[in-house]
Amino acid sequence: MTAIQPEQSTRSEQRSLSGSLVALQSSALSARLAGVVASVHAEPGQAVAKGDLIAQLDPELAELELQRRRAAVAEAEQRLAEAERLRDERQRLAQQRNLAQSQAEAAASEAGIARSVLARLQAELAQQQAVLRRHQLRAPFAGVVTLRHVDVGEWVDPSQPVVELLDQAALRFDVQVPQEWWSDLGDQTTAELSFDPWPGRRYAAAIESRVPRQDPSSRSFLLRLRVLQPNDDLTVGMSGQAHFADGRAALALSLPRDAVVRYPDGSAGVWIIESPQQGEPVAQPRSVRLGGSLGERVQVLEGLQASDWVVLRGNERLRAGEAVRVVEGQ
Repeated sequence: MTAIQPEQSTRSEQRSLSGSLVALQSSALSARLAGVVASVHAEPGQAVAKGDLIAQLDPELAELELQRRRAAVAEAEQRLAEAERLRDERQRLAQQRNLAQSQAEAAASEAGIARSVLARLQAELAQQQAVLRRHQLRAPFAGVVTLRHVDVGEWVDPSQPVVELLDQAALRFDVQVPQEWWSDLGDQTTAELSFDPWPGRRYAAAIESRVPRQDPSSRSFLLRLRVLQPNDDLTVGMSGQAHFADGRAALALSLPRDAVVRYPDGSAGVWIIESPQQGEPVAQPRSVRLGGSLGERVQVLEGLQASDWVVLRGNERLRAGEAVRVVEGQ
């Protein structure tokens, strides 16, 4: 039976998790008023800037109402000017004792009422101007139109989407991290992304946020990565892998793959040679936690000491406590 001791080396553990690209901003844009669509200015695939016109509702009735309210404001301004002229005139006559003081006070009251009426009509005019502006649907952020839901002549309600807009420049990669890995992924962890259409390409990424809310069904947490150098090839919904390397270097033990026994439940173990003070050496099983692969070797993160002797060949038929004759391996 051949036995070896584990080798020590500096490790930077590699881990990979599946995920997909998401957008920080993705909206189904809807009109803020009900009305008939007069024009649509954006098509799927079209890039728009913040504030660009997306669609226009028929503004005819709103424009006529705006004209009416402007005329009402102009009339109120004239009425206020006349009321103030009469107020000033009657105050002068009252001071000369040519008019009763009560009439001067009544004129001042009429001027105050006219001023209040003008303020109310100006507010109504501002409201109607806002209503007219709301007949235009504009892009709330720069992005790409992905879907168009309406055509010219259709009636739309405020709850009905007109187009869907996606911010392609702010892409993030979301992965679900198992709870046993959660504490190991921190600010010093570096990451690279690969995507299923181009498995050979790698994109640099950085951890942007760790969401401390567990998914009870999978016992995992959301980790969001920022794509550092996105390009036009990447798009929302694309699946891929996030590859993590822990920047905190540490000593790790490694063994040849043949020394590790893997079990159907996913666990792993090794056979350790124990030498009692009296009697022959015996083999004992020991559970270990494995890390990443290093060519023909595998990292052992827990369960093994550098001084242990591990069975390399002949471990397939061993039983716990079985006496063994050891030959030191290379």
